[in-house]
Amino acid sequence: MARKKSDNRGFTLVELIVVIVIILILAALAVPSITHYVQKSKIAKCANQRHELETQFQIMGTDVPEIALCDQIGEVHVLLGDDILDYMVKNGYCTEDITVCPVYNEKYTVELTVESGQQQVDFSCSCVDNVKGYVSMCGSYYKELSSAGFTNREAVIQKVADEKGFLKISDTIKNKTVFADKDLYWKPYYLADGKMVLYGTTNTGNAWSNWEGYLIYVDGQIYQSTNTDTNGKPKDTNVASLKDIRENTLDKYLEDNKFENISK
Repeated sequence: MARKKSDNRGFTLVELIVVIVIILILAALAVPSITHYVQKSKIAKCANQRHELETQFQIMGTDVPEIALCDQIGEVHVLLGDDILDYMVKNGYCTEDITVCPVYNEKYTVELTVESGQQQVDFSCSCVDNVKGYVSMCGSYYKELSSAGFTNREAVIQKVADEKGFLKISDTIKNKTVFADKDLYWKPYYLADGKMVLYGTTNTGNAWSNWEGYLIYVDGQIYQSTNTDTNGKPKDTNVASLKDIRENTLDKYLEDNKFENISK
């Protein structure tokens, strides 16, 4: 009886192409998921590192008790030197590897604010929105100047410019707006009743940038100007009249001047 021949043809060219296409499709679907997972892991690692640094800073305060008396980061620099993280590494409070953000590969910046008598230290990077701490710092400058008899807004802005520098608005925030292509900075602006808000503007011309407001920050909410030029291109809205606004009329001001909430 004749032996049945085995089929040794293997894959045809068409079958190989189909298999390759399926593999490529599966890979295309898997890569974003893997990338997202890796990114989330790095962000979580960054949060853990910042928490560890904040804890170690508090421990360091028991060894250098003068730190607890500091109201501004400049006073801490006088005690520890220009690079606080370098001081912490050299004196064994942390290892060098946790001083760098694993997401953006940038060294953390150290922010120190005092609110209601409580000192707060934050280690910041592009992962975090450190605007809240910046508002608190600007508020402390405003109170300091007010107690000395300086009540004009330009003085507060100039003090922030001289002692701290303006906080650059992150790409994470800008990408939600129509001004993603502009270099913008947060600058302080206090209302008629002393309420501290921020306006986002360029860093050109005078320190207050002629009150050109592209964005406004109020209690964690961000509003963008919907003003346009003659060509229909988005542009700033002048916010000089904010000086006459109180907190209880701010919503109406934003509505009347067509600022759009992008935080929703």
